[in-house]
Amino acid sequence: MRSIAWLLALALGACASPPPAGDTVLTVDLMRTLPGEQADYLRFIETNWAVARAEVARQGDVVGYEVLAREPDGEHWDVMLITEYASRDAYERREATFGALFERPAFQMKPVNGKGPRDMAEFVGTSTAASRQVLGTR
Repeated sequence: MRSIAWLLALALGACASPPPAGDTVLTVDLMRTLPGEQADYLRFIETNWAVARAEVARQGDVVGYEVLAREPDGEHWDVMLITEYASRDAYERREATFGALFERPAFQMKPVNGKGPRDMAEFVGTSTAASRQVLGTR
């Protein structure tokens, strides 16, 4: 990823409007793991979410992805899932792209200890921005 300031701005909701065409698009999803579930959730992310992003990156629609975790407190987010899409078009077709990918046997969800993601974490919020909006001109 390009900058900690960029991530912080996204996490704090710096951009509420859709990103302009031509820029890469960064999304940040904030998750709160359920009590005692962070390790399994991170294993689930590594086994499923990251593998899917690596494949879509190989196809060219994702530029980068990262997972950041902090000590859970049960009240706030403790896992940040970051994806940088190559363009607004790639961002807008992400559901179709990942949907088609998940239909392939090699990319079907692999539970961790018999649990899926909703058994381990809850969605707190998301933020999306184009890189140029936060970083300035390239």
